[in-house]
Amino acid sequence: VGNSAVAQQLLGALQDTDSFVRRAAARTLGQIADKAIVPDLLELLDDENDAVRWATIESLGKIGDPDAIPALVKKLQDAHKPALESKPMCDLAAEALQAIGTSEALAAIERWRTGSTAPS
Repeated sequence: VGNSAVAQQLLGALQDTDSFVRRAAARTLGQIADKAIVPDLLELLDDENDAVRWATIESLGKIGDPDAIPALVKKLQDAHKPALESKPMCDLAAEALQAIGTSEALAAIERWRTGSTAPS
């Protein structure tokens, strides 16, 4: 079974009622790193569960698709720190944007760090 077949099977798990299943699916999809699943992961950025959102941000950074930049930029405003994590969501979003590495992503990080809201 190829990665794309595995990814397709995991997509259904992103909608599971159990947050542990959603988190595991998001993490695994990040390891597969198939850009075709980015739209499905983007939907999880507003999940009710911190761990699911965390795993999703990490996976989007690993996949590195520039299509995730606008959604990750919005997460730069999320200063919430999940209970079991060492940093807030915004720091993780900055790391994901850094991993994507485009000029748009890097400019967004710089604006966030300096407190500027004007696009460069």
